[in-house]
Amino acid sequence: MALNSACKSCGTRLGPEDNDGPITQPEKCARCRSLAAANANPHARAGRMRKAIAMVGFIDQKALAKDLSPYDQAGRILLATHEWDDETWKTIGVGAGYEPKPVSEATREMVRDVYRGRARAPVQRAS
Repeated sequence: MALNSACKSCGTRLGPEDNDGPITQPEKCARCRSLAAANANPHARAGRMRKAIAMVGFIDQKALAKDLSPYDQAGRILLATHEWDDETWKTIGVGAGYEPKPVSEATREMVRDVYRGRARAPVQRAS
């Protein structure tokens, strides 16, 4: 691992904790390796995707109830997701119709990916 090297997947800087991985992938951080392991099973990935989509729908409903557009405020929602604690994620999961248990980091990243995509979408003029 070179000084100030970055993860090839997510772009974060690699630290000493990222050096404990397999020698074949020294360019990936520990977080990306754990997410890759979680997404290895296609059935589990599909289940997490269903849960993430339901959670996004619940977050969107709450935003619309406050007269906010979840598409216009996607960047703010994305930034807010990084500050949410486990209890908040559990509440969103319950509101989305799932049993009250902790939300995995892989599911949280799927929810963040939806809002990240919305925040980066090109702006179109209303006609």
